[in-house]
Amino acid sequence: MVYIFMGVAALAAGATGYFGLGLTLAEAILMVVVVGSAAVVAQERVLRQRAERRLENSLEDLRNLLSTDAQAADVLGQRVNALAREDAGRRLDVVEADVSILGTVIRQVAEAVAEIEEKQAQPQPAPMQPEPIVEEPVRPRFSTAAIRRALEEDRIVHHLRPVMRLPQRRTYGYDLVARLVEDDGTVHEQAVFMPEDAGADLFRQIEAAGILESITLARRALATEQPPRLFAPFSCASLTDTRTVEKTVALLEANRAVSRYLTLRTPFADWIAMNSAQRAAAGQLVRTGVTFSLEQADNLRGAIGAMAADGVQSLRVDANIFLADPQHYTDFHTADIVKYLSRFDVELIATDISAENQLLELLEDGIALASGDHLSPAAPAWAQFLSDRPQATQRLRRVET
Repeated sequence: MVYIFMGVAALAAGATGYFGLGLTLAEAILMVVVVGSAAVVAQERVLRQRAERRLENSLEDLRNLLSTDAQAADVLGQRVNALAREDAGRRLDVVEADVSILGTVIRQVAEAVAEIEEKQAQPQPAPMQPEPIVEEPVRPRFSTAAIRRALEEDRIVHHLRPVMRLPQRRTYGYDLVARLVEDDGTVHEQAVFMPEDAGADLFRQIEAAGILESITLARRALATEQPPRLFAPFSCASLTDTRTVEKTVALLEANRAVSRYLTLRTPFADWIAMNSAQRAAAGQLVRTGVTFSLEQADNLRGAIGAMAADGVQSLRVDANIFLADPQHYTDFHTADIVKYLSRFDVELIATDISAENQLLELLEDGIALASGDHLSPAAPAWAQFLSDRPQATQRLRRVET
């Protein structure tokens, strides 16, 4: 149709020249040929441009398709490499950790059932009171052999000391505190029973048991309601040992449902002095969902942002030193310290609370997290863990009755 229109237009131009302009017949025919040729050339140019644009679009689509295929091949290659690097031993560690946790849960359930049966056998059971904790600060430290024997006999237990949110004094979390129980029931703090020349393997064994206990408690609480945060000790002795880090990472990977409720307590001085290998180990632990709480902090002038980026969730200061000499920690005014730390989502916890007036001073400075014997001493995990949980306590009482 386009070419017919162009031919008619050329004939019309020739007729106009012949009849209107007085051209001869040969000139009119030449005019028809020239006008028709010009129209055909213009139309071919337009068609060629359209074909070129269509070809360019097709090449662009093909280039995008090839790029997508290359990306898919790269992802497939990464997955193949990951499968090739997969360590079967790590999966066995995960299975071993799950079996260990299952054994611990079964043992604790058996102990709870035995306690319930014993209470049912009594005519008038008295209210359950926590066992008094007898501390002997002047007692000589135990020998390394005695500590190892206590570990083998399962006489090193972890009690819970609440970390409370002020001013309501609601439980924010629990610190796991290692204690040694003698055959006569005497209980000793870790600072008392640990010998000064204790090997790093003893600390690693005690801390590994604390992490396992934390996961067990968190799983138990998760079955009833939202579990609190649990602060388990994890010193540089554990961070330095590659085997311990690998087992801990495998254990936390197998329990990601509760690992976000766990925080590892590490001495501030150990964290500052960590080398590259220890920082890499800490990064592996953070990737499982846990965070770090640096205790015995003696300086808040450091790079808080870098600590937060490395997984530090809270800093702990001694309340007595902080209130007596705040310049020991930072150049900020005490009322501005918490605001400064909150910029990096880092919380400040005051420890070793010994008097009521300290709580009032801490509240004036905006510090809302505190722990210490004045607030609540450490107690056995079973009673302490259910004390602030009415639903769980009611279920336990219904079972007992």
